[in-house]
Amino acid sequence: MPEVHYIVGLMFLNSDADKALDLWKQELRVSPGNLRALVSIVGEYLKRSDFQSAQQFAEQAVNSNSDHYASHAVLGQVLSDGNLDVGRGIKELELAERMAPWQAEIRFSLAKAYAKAGRKEDATRERAEFMKLSGNSSGVKPN
Repeated sequence: MPEVHYIVGLMFLNSDADKALDLWKQELRVSPGNLRALVSIVGEYLKRSDFQSAQQFAEQAVNSNSDHYASHAVLGQVLSDGNLDVGRGIKELELAERMAPWQAEIRFSLAKAYAKAGRKEDATRERAEFMKLSGNSSGVKPN
């Protein structure tokens, strides 16, 4: 049944991240385009700084769900955070931002990517948008 492995994986995430990862991969055998499982897998690989593995699943997310901002956001984050292709990462994050301008996390990732690319003014603008969307305009980074 779709979603079962994904949900059980969530239950294991804090106690056994490897088990959660295995369960999310099992979910993909049942439901190959499951965006939540794909994004969760990418997130776990990002935590581990395993950018190559993360990219594989992020690309699958875009191929399966190109009309959803989250797929472009995770691909952009992987490409830029992992220095795999910062330019393409920025394009993916910009697309995600156009699709979901209210998502503060996208603005944060975009600010980091712009900073890596030496685009200081763009990075400053995105940081300000992140702070505004986070409900924190004081300039103090939220927890």
